[in-house]
Amino acid sequence: MSDCIKVLTHKNRLKAALKGLGLDDLLKLQDNIAEFIELSKDELERQKELEQQKQQNIEEVRKIIADKGLSFEEVIGEVAKEQPVSGRSIVKQKYQIIDENGELHRWSGRGRAPKPFQKYFDAGNSKESCLIED
Repeated sequence: MSDCIKVLTHKNRLKAALKGLGLDDLLKLQDNIAEFIELSKDELERQKELEQQKQQNIEEVRKIIADKGLSFEEVIGEVAKEQPVSGRSIVKQKYQIIDENGELHRWSGRGRAPKPFQKYFDAGNSKESCLIED
């Protein structure tokens, strides 16, 4: 906390700091503080209104999703797949293989090879053989 805040919020420190001020200066200070309090109240009220509007928007979107016969998880799941993990960018997939179970596996080529790819490479295959064609 800054020294100014410490003085303003502690009654005895404030009294000592204001001791040399005249009545006109104290009244002006009172007006300034009252004005700031009103601005703070207005800002708080505006934030509450924004939060209420946000909640109304969320409810509207939930209703639309329900009316369309979708679940929230289905909609969010698709969006979440498109969004990068915070602080990390999405890297384009460079390699793909289909394992013996018929499952498609993709890999960007970065980092340690996933198990299906490592098994594929251990069988004598190369990275170039599983490049994704653009």
